[in-house]
Amino acid sequence: MRKAKHLLICKHNKKVAMITIDKTLAAGQRRLGDISVINYHRVPSRAQLATHLQEAE
Repeated sequence: MRKAKHLLICKHNKKVAMITIDKTLAAGQRRLGDISVINYHRVPSRAQLATHLQEAE
């Protein structure tokens, strides 16, 4: 189940990453099956998000 604070990133119809913003979870990156789940405590900068998504691929 996806929640309002979850954003699923797809590229060429393939799931690449899920971005979450949740202060109750540890900030950082982990794997959930084939995709990376990246959690932030607040909205990331564009540069930070681009870097993390590049690492997820």
